[in-house]
Amino acid sequence: MKCIDELKSIGIDKISTRTRITQDKIKNIVECEFNSFDNTRAKGFIQIIQREFNIDMSEWTSAYEEYHKQNELKQDEIKEDSSQDNINNKISIPIDSSKKDTLYPKLVILLFILILLFVLYFAYNNFLLSKAKKISPATNNLDNKEVFYENKEYSDDNSTLENNSTIVDNNSNLVNNDEIENEIENTLQKEDNLMDNANKDDKEETSNDNLNIAESNIINTNEITIIPKEPLWIGVIDLQTYKKKQISTSDKYTIKLDENKIIRTGHSYFDLKGNNISKQYIGGDNKYFLYTDQSGFKEISKQEFLELNRGEEW
Repeated sequence: MKCIDELKSIGIDKISTRTRITQDKIKNIVECEFNSFDNTRAKGFIQIIQREFNIDMSEWTSAYEEYHKQNELKQDEIKEDSSQDNINNKISIPIDSSKKDTLYPKLVILLFILILLFVLYFAYNNFLLSKAKKISPATNNLDNKEVFYENKEYSDDNSTLENNSTIVDNNSNLVNNDEIENEIENTLQKEDNLMDNANKDDKEETSNDNLNIAESNIINTNEITIIPKEPLWIGVIDLQTYKKKQISTSDKYTIKLDENKIIRTGHSYFDLKGNNISKQYIGGDNKYFLYTDQSGFKEISKQEFLELNRGEEW
């Protein structure tokens, strides 16, 4: 192929450096190893090479499509053969009727054992219940006796307390009037101090509440939050270092928009919020996003994601 000759003349190292496609993938393209690519990656790699070096890769693309057509035909033939073998195997398996004949008596015996166990359990519970009813009257009599003795002791204690209170009342008449006035003044002073402390505490709590309200109104606009409706896979790639980070979660996941990065999600439902964005995404397809200092945060296509990620899906 003419396009392959042009690629060889340029060199694998130079092509990899300029397109950011790995050298192994470039080598697979040059050697026409079609089985190393799926359809999406192959188209992505070829478009990048055509754009960077202005080379017509249509001949390579035609050969790739022809290879996959033949491969699909072979796979269809293999599937037909395997399905026919399964049908033959199902037909060839003999039905052992003797096993079915012995299964029914076993089920009847098992059912009889279960019924017998249930009857025994029910009878045992009734026996325990009747025994408990016989014991309860005796315990009630004991309880009544205990209550009688407790009431008697309580009445004795009350009479003692009444006598003591009479003595205290008689002694209290001997207290000096000056001492009573001093006690009243001390009590009033203590109440004033308690009121002052309570007012100070109320003021401090009010100021703390105002600070908490002010802090809760501060929203970081330099981030986005992904809110999954079900378990969701999320992948983030730094466009400077191509360092990858991935997570599978059902909880809120926040991504800081501080460096250039691309983001890919799984097939589940989720909401996207933050940075003046609020949008719902339904499941079924992967979603792709890009953040740069120049363009800000936006949704991109799968083809754009492949070009930014050096032709890799992840």
